[in-house]
Amino acid sequence: MYNIFEKFDYYRREKKIRIETLIDNGISKSKYHRLQRGEAKLNLEDSLVLSQALNLSPFEVESIYYAKVSTDTLSENIYESYDIISVHGLLLYAYEVASIYPLESKKIFTTLKANRYIKSFFPLTLALISLMENDLAEESDEKEVDDLYQEVMARDVWTSYEVTLIFSFLEMKSFDDIRLLEGLANVLWDRTIIAPDDYYTLQVVMTLYQSLFIKSVIKRDTSRIKRFYREADEVRHNNMTILIAFTQRQMEISYLELTGRQQEAASNLDELKRIAKFLLDYHAAEQRNESFVQIEYDKMHAEIVEWRKELGVSEDYNLLNT
Repeated sequence: MYNIFEKFDYYRREKKIRIETLIDNGISKSKYHRLQRGEAKLNLEDSLVLSQALNLSPFEVESIYYAKVSTDTLSENIYESYDIISVHGLLLYAYEVASIYPLESKKIFTTLKANRYIKSFFPLTLALISLMENDLAEESDEKEVDDLYQEVMARDVWTSYEVTLIFSFLEMKSFDDIRLLEGLANVLWDRTIIAPDDYYTLQVVMTLYQSLFIKSVIKRDTSRIKRFYREADEVRHNNMTILIAFTQRQMEISYLELTGRQQEAASNLDELKRIAKFLLDYHAAEQRNESFVQIEYDKMHAEIVEWRKELGVSEDYNLLNT
């Protein structure tokens, strides 16, 4: 069984926390050394104590228990607990490269089917693997496809797992019944839980809509083309993320001016003005109009010009060398 304790110890070393400091938190020095040597087993209480003592973030805790899987890290250890989203990424890779790398593709399918963690908690993933294998062998079973579709539709709430599963459907050649795909789209927003910072799920949802749009074009289905285009266009981005990127570009322009790269700064300013129009179109810059980019730029530009006057230097002089 793969060693979870080694990951706890990795974070202890990364955070430069001495073993002695763990004593006050409820785990003895001798117990810790026994865990290091593999002479003791990590129990639930030890895990909780270490998580608190090492001040682990949710991301760090997840990385301890669920390994991200790729072609380089795929282990034949049947007890490995993988991050299920990365498993689906690997499955799609195996499906897409099967004609080029048949042996590698088969090994991925076989290894993941044998994994105890996936078999115990993600039966739909196992069903998907079976569908993919049949699809590649051109032995698709309509009933098998419909059964998996009904299993997903029977779930009242869709997390990033269900959305990823649906996206995997879309990539399969055998799953091209537009009515089934439309059935998924009809309930997508009502059932899907997307946290404000869950950019992965939002991206998968948007890619799902794009796939529906493409399939509708292939089928020359004008009503569905209009529908999926409209619904995708109504999705709003996370304003905070856009504004962070916008602020970074503003600072980049000022930095270019400070270092004397005026042409690059001017080019970036033009680009930023175009981005500003995008922000306004998508309501990400509330209570602002199209002139706000120029106003913000003028303030900083005036300050930089004044600095150059104070030093008596030209506009191509690098102020950051002073």
